[in-house]
Amino acid sequence: MKDDDQLPRYLTMKQAAQYANVAENTLRKWVYRDGLPAVRRGRVVRIEKAALIKWLEPNIIPAKNIK
Repeated sequence: MKDDDQLPRYLTMKQAAQYANVAENTLRKWVYRDGLPAVRRGRVVRIEKAALIKWLEPNIIPAKNIK
């Protein structure tokens, strides 16, 4: 995976899944079921990197709270 600053603004589903460290199917569920913002043009789906980060932030658990 490229460094964060080398990634394009809009990520493919595969790139976004790698960036979030989840399976591609999980990312698809987030888009189609859970409301992760995506840009669709025909059959092409892209995830804006900033939108992915913003969508994930409320779910971040501080390390001290992980059991």
